[in-house]
Amino acid sequence: MLDNESYERLKKLSDSDFRALILRIAEAAGADAQKTAAMIASSSSLKSNLASMSREDAERFIESAGRERSEEIYRIISGR
Repeated sequence: MLDNESYERLKKLSDSDFRALILRIAEAAGADAQKTAAMIASSSSLKSNLASMSREDAERFIESAGRERSEEIYRIISGR
């Protein structure tokens, strides 16, 4: 589950920290490396999309990766 503190911390990351986090999350979710690299090239638009999502929308998006992968993503986001 994405708690409010983690959600707010995620929205406040610098661009470079956000890109690094996206890489780790993509790896945990089993995403294609080339697609991830292309997506990270426009991290500012990703951040603006994230900022426009509610915490619940972000949670649903993360959970769409499946139970095991979403647990890993939550762990990464929370810094554990």
